[in-house]
Amino acid sequence: MKSKLGIILVLLCVVSFYIYDSKDIKKTKQQEKEVLINGKIVNTADNKPIEGVTIAIQGTNPKSLSNANGEYAIMARGDQELVFKHPKYKSLVIVAKDAKAIKMEATNPDDVKRLQEDFEKAK
Repeated sequence: MKSKLGIILVLLCVVSFYIYDSKDIKKTKQQEKEVLINGKIVNTADNKPIEGVTIAIQGTNPKSLSNANGEYAIMARGDQELVFKHPKYKSLVIVAKDAKAIKMEATNPDDVKRLQEDFEKAK
């Protein structure tokens, strides 16, 4: 009688661990899905779009560039960090799920004036 009870308890433990573990596996697989993250990058001083910003997943090589309208798109998981870099602006690191409207600040005030003048000339 005791041996049957022991076997039943062991089986219940094994089944419960299996069920618990399979839920964690499903959560992990959902978290690993990459989705298209897109947004727009603008200058903090005048809200003008910034072209040529390099966007990469933290710890990887650059994967995307912003276009003339400041728009970008990259495949990433929502929990990954995106790195935004441009030679004339301060770099940013933002969690992918929050990276819809990015505002980048110029490295110094003189750059802001020069960038505004360059932007006006380009029109």
